[in-house]
Amino acid sequence: MKKITLSMVSILLMGGYSFAGGKNGTLLTVPIAQVQDEVPEDYFYGGVALVYQCAYAKHHRWFQHAKTQDEIGGVEGILGYNYNRYLAVEGRIHTTFIDRDFSETYGWEIFLKPQYQFLDDELGYNTDYYTVYGLLGYGGVHVDGYLGKEPGHIKNSGKTLMDDTSFQWGFGLSYTFVDEEDDDRSGDWSIFAEYNHLIPQAPVYTQLYGYDPTYYDELSDEQLAVGFTYRF
Repeated sequence: MKKITLSMVSILLMGGYSFAGGKNGTLLTVPIAQVQDEVPEDYFYGGVALVYQCAYAKHHRWFQHAKTQDEIGGVEGILGYNYNRYLAVEGRIHTTFIDRDFSETYGWEIFLKPQYQFLDDELGYNTDYYTVYGLLGYGGVHVDGYLGKEPGHIKNSGKTLMDDTSFQWGFGLSYTFVDEEDDDRSGDWSIFAEYNHLIPQAPVYTQLYGYDPTYYDELSDEQLAVGFTYRF
């Protein structure tokens, strides 16, 4: 009876430890590991971006004025679902309204987002991290004529210059700031910069620029974007 009582007391006194046999049969004590909840990899997120967009015919030069292009600023809304550290999907809409010469643009995109998150293997989502990603999908761009800085484009004002859908692609880099106070990381937010190729050589519906319609009969559309996303 004494042996049984001593054994129970030993177990109570060493409740935070487990026993293992050593090489010589001696008792070793090992602290019981604390089980921590894993941060979920799947989540919804939303965001906003500023876009610098270029609609152009045959000539295109970023950050320089060309007669057959219009570089315009705007805003984009983003709603996405992160499936895991390697894949996400996004839906987007955008519009332009800044520094228009001859056009204003509206568009939408649905992207599959292959990605690689540079996580610390030991800390996982418990510390800030970088992500590189690609964008592969489908979307549409609508371009209306606009009487802006170039009075020669007055005849196209209000008319549809281009309205087309196409395969779209892009790539980008983001940096995520981790909110350590939330166990599910619902307060995490990221900043990003990216390039998107939206429409390649779509047919123009009306005479463009007043130039030869047999030569300037197509428009393309590309986009640079910087913004942020917030994890729900």
